[in-house]
Amino acid sequence: MDQMKILLKKILASKCGEDKMDTIIEEFVSGKYTHDHPFMAEEAGSLLGECVQTDVPEEVYELMKLYRMEVGRSRPGVEYVPLSR
Repeated sequence: MDQMKILLKKILASKCGEDKMDTIIEEFVSGKYTHDHPFMAEEAGSLLGECVQTDVPEEVYELMKLYRMEVGRSRPGVEYVPLSR
């Protein structure tokens, strides 16, 4: 837990005020959320306030064009195949 708190403090140092930092850090390391919980802009904004930015630089979109996913294909993942014993 301390490792995560230190990392978050480094990440948030240039983004948020010191007064909100401890509250934000506790929210994320308390075990309230699992690793696969997505934070949408609205939820992130309510948790982080002015620390959230939704503007994406044009360069990011240009980079994403280079790595397109095919439409209609399922995403790769782990498939469970039961075997008889």
